[in-house]
Amino acid sequence: MKYWKRQLFPFIYILGCAIIIKTFYYVVNSSLTPIISAILIALSCFVFGMMLNKKKRKGNFLYVNISVIIISLFFVLLQSGFIRIPLLTSLFDFFAIDSFFIQMIYIYCGYLYQK
Repeated sequence: MKYWKRQLFPFIYILGCAIIIKTFYYVVNSSLTPIISAILIALSCFVFGMMLNKKKRKGNFLYVNISVIIISLFFVLLQSGFIRIPLLTSLFDFFAIDSFFIQMIYIYCGYLYQK
């Protein structure tokens, strides 16, 4: 039973977040929809990464947590369009880095935050 709980809970979380985000797209139609959806996606990926790491902390990782929050906030602002850096945009285009890669960074940041 513990095995199935550990395996099914992340899957149910992913389905729930997908339903909530898709419902948000259909219900809310305003100029803030892309910004709020970027925040919702980043938050759901971050929490999913936290769920993947079940280990308990043994030390104080304040600098790691602050750097993870700053990196996550930077990517949220970059995806929502508040920050525009032409060099970074051309670098992302050159290496074919898209929103999938950034979402994987959110999951990894959530994993590190829980560590």
